[in-house]
Amino acid sequence: MHLGKSVSPEVSVHSSLDIQHVCLPKYSLLIFVTEQLRRPAFLTISQLVVMRLCGLLFSTSDCQHFVVTSAIILLTRSLSQCRVTSCAEAFVGLFTMSVIYEFVSESKKYVPEMPLFLFHLLSLVCRTVPSFLSLGTGHCEVKSWKATPIPLSQIISETLEESGITWLSVLHVSLRLLSAVASLYEHLISYPMMFQCMANLLSNLSSMSLPGAIQEQVALVTGQLKSTVVLLRPVHFQRHRPIPLHLYTPKFEESFLDNRKSQKSLSAQLRVKHRKELRGAVRELRRDASFLSRENLRNQLTRDVERHRRVKALKQMLVTEQHEMKQEKDKKRTC
Repeated sequence: MHLGKSVSPEVSVHSSLDIQHVCLPKYSLLIFVTEQLRRPAFLTISQLVVMRLCGLLFSTSDCQHFVVTSAIILLTRSLSQCRVTSCAEAFVGLFTMSVIYEFVSESKKYVPEMPLFLFHLLSLVCRTVPSFLSLGTGHCEVKSWKATPIPLSQIISETLEESGITWLSVLHVSLRLLSAVASLYEHLISYPMMFQCMANLLSNLSSMSLPGAIQEQVALVTGQLKSTVVLLRPVHFQRHRPIPLHLYTPKFEESFLDNRKSQKSLSAQLRVKHRKELRGAVRELRRDASFLSRENLRNQLTRDVERHRRVKALKQMLVTEQHEMKQEKDKKRTC
């Protein structure tokens, strides 16, 4: 089991359209989601392949998408409500989580089911692996373990053997996915609180006598989880100078002069001056308006006289031309 790789941009558009026309009529996503939501169970490998094709064909960075959002809801429900009881189910859950990771790797949407599923799976591994590490059957095989891909046919046929080798493969893939999810959400403020429980589980794993490759992977992931430190400050009120209370104490003046009469006379003078200036301004405006009206009337009369003169000249010219034409016609008749 490995993490899925993103599709290169050189993929032909025609091949994508062909896959879309073949898969979507066969798997109507809306009916498929409604049927799966009725019974909580892990999706089959063929269904997960269809979900992965949906992520390759449609945009996964949209906030809301008819196909991708429905697929993410179905996949996250499968992770959150289905319990892992065997290695085959563990690998199916990890495959489901890798498909979700491909969906949200670009948009970096927070999916709480991914770290929760990893926490439960690592807890199950911590309870299961020590029984295979004890001196007994399969101890030498566990010590000589190497990372090898699990055949997909065994997962599909559910003939995967429950052994220490298989559980170590589950642990190996889980650690890889945990590292990828941690790097995906390291920008969040709640990053230390999200992965603190994971760090505690990894500290328990580091105390076990695991193979060297697993020990190195556990140490790398533990260092990655503890490297990001976010300083959170306690909430407090805004610091500012205290606002003084409004006091109604009267202000007394030692040298007080009663100048109310002078103030009244000054205000009366100002009102008289204001009325005088207002009348003067109105008078000036009326003079300006009458001057403009006279000028407009004079210009209009001048234009009318000029227009009448031109019309009269034009009529005189037309009469003269008509008289000359009549004389010409008379000469032709006499000839």
